[in-house]
Amino acid sequence: MDCKAKMEVKALRESKEMMGKWAYLANQETRVKPVQQDILEFKASQDQRVRRVCQVTTVHQGKEAPSAQLGYQEIKEMLDLKDNQEILEKKGFQGCGVCLDQRYNEIFSQHIFSKANIPCVFLGAARRHRPSGYTGTKRTSWTDAVFLQGVEGALGPTGIIGPSGHPGAQGDRGSQGEMRNEALGSTFQVLDDSDPALRPQIMDLHLLDQGTAIFQTLQHISTMIQSLKNPVGTRENPARICRDLYNCEEKMNDGAYWIDPNLGCGADTIEVMCNFTGGGQTCLKPVTVSKMEIDVGRIQMNFIHLLSTEAVQHITIHCLNTPVWAEGASLQPSDKAVSFRAWTGERIQAGDLLEPLIPRDDCWMRDGHWHRTHFIFQTQDPNLLPIVEVYNLPTTEQGARYHLEVGPVCFL
Repeated sequence: MDCKAKMEVKALRESKEMMGKWAYLANQETRVKPVQQDILEFKASQDQRVRRVCQVTTVHQGKEAPSAQLGYQEIKEMLDLKDNQEILEKKGFQGCGVCLDQRYNEIFSQHIFSKANIPCVFLGAARRHRPSGYTGTKRTSWTDAVFLQGVEGALGPTGIIGPSGHPGAQGDRGSQGEMRNEALGSTFQVLDDSDPALRPQIMDLHLLDQGTAIFQTLQHISTMIQSLKNPVGTRENPARICRDLYNCEEKMNDGAYWIDPNLGCGADTIEVMCNFTGGGQTCLKPVTVSKMEIDVGRIQMNFIHLLSTEAVQHITIHCLNTPVWAEGASLQPSDKAVSFRAWTGERIQAGDLLEPLIPRDDCWMRDGHWHRTHFIFQTQDPNLLPIVEVYNLPTTEQGARYHLEVGPVCFL
């Protein structure tokens, strides 16, 4: 190979080497620029982080010592060194961390350990292991440590209720109270006000021995209980209904007796006819035989309904030359037939389920003689009776007349 060719080969080799170096430098610059950009962006946020650094407090032998604070520039430089080291290591520059660690330890020792003038331990954010720093005096407890005060935590939930404590000691026995006769009188005040017949004989309790007063009270109670268990049907000792008298051991005769269905005060007792022959029926008579009126209050009547399972009542219309139910011998009810109003307000008329029984109907006969139509109201619903009104009674024409005969209503 001649000299000229050798020179060209050498020039090509040098050019190749130069090209390789420039490519390498360009590649390194490409790798370093993102890292520099990250560092610049991160440094821009350091002012806010530095202001959040809390005051460093030293504690020595359980007492607070004077506070030692880092300067603004010192803390900023320390944070920059640490953050730069982490950024560089993330980008793959592992060898750059050694010098930064040394510089960090110098700043940390200079501005914390020396200014506090005591050996300290820094409790901050979690850090990975670093190279050994300056050796301090050994401490045996955390009471000599330096802490950064954190923010106050949220209030925890309310705990569960604890178990009951042991019962306390028994208290002293109280003094004996004074026994007074007024207590006995107040016990039976309700009975005295409700029934004059059951009222004990008026006496001066202050003049009686307490034993005598108690004995008389017990005797009064016994008499009252016996009267409730065995009513006799008098005004002083009424029964609820006649069936209670019928169920007594002593056999009684049919006749007038006194009842008190609600067993309240004696002012509303009722005189009734008791039909023991019919099984103990309680029969209420009308005020007069010609009026649909019974002298019994609604409250007592409601109690009679509650204490009964069936009821019956007879009503007869006497007529002269005027029909009240049927128009002829067929005995079929006419359009002008009478109807009735029950205690509950319902209307009872021909063709209904509540139509009364009519064992006799002669009023359709117009022969100048008196005749009658007999109605029987018998029901398993005692609330319907007594009948309180008759509708559509005939008009009194010349030579025609009528009148009512209202029978008692009997409950069983």
